[in-house]
Amino acid sequence: MTSIKVGDIVARKSYGLDLLFKVKSIRKIDGVNECELKGICCRLMADAPENDLELVSEDRIAREVLSNKEFINR
Repeated sequence: MTSIKVGDIVARKSYGLDLLFKVKSIRKIDGVNECELKGICCRLMADAPENDLELVSEDRIAREVLSNKEFINR
């Protein structure tokens, strides 16, 4: 498994990889790396265990950002 780092762009497996997040911080809770996440194209904060996260390809990041008018107009 690839290790998730602060600054990585990820999606949550448990939600069908529906939204993109940037990893803001990582802390160990009960032996599990818990990641604090900030939405890329929506105003949303979340957290998830590292094993629920999947790194997102640069192609998908570009598609999501370019197709999201709200993000472009910020």
